[in-house]
Amino acid sequence: MEIKMEMRKYRNYEESLKARLADSAYAKAYLAVALEEYEEDGNIEAFLLAVRDVANAQGGQKWQNTS
Repeated sequence: MEIKMEMRKYRNYEESLKARLADSAYAKAYLAVALEEYEEDGNIEAFLLAVRDVANAQGGQKWQNTS
């Protein structure tokens, strides 16, 4: 008896997040949550990471600082 196992393809977290953030509605909700959390805990680094993630997913690399 031969058993064949299918290999499922898994994306890493960054790829999965970028794909979800490419959707404008999802990105808006993601930033709303990030802003709420920033208002609660004051963690600007976490908020800015969320902004960066959305900008990258939406094609924001075009305006990256080149200095």
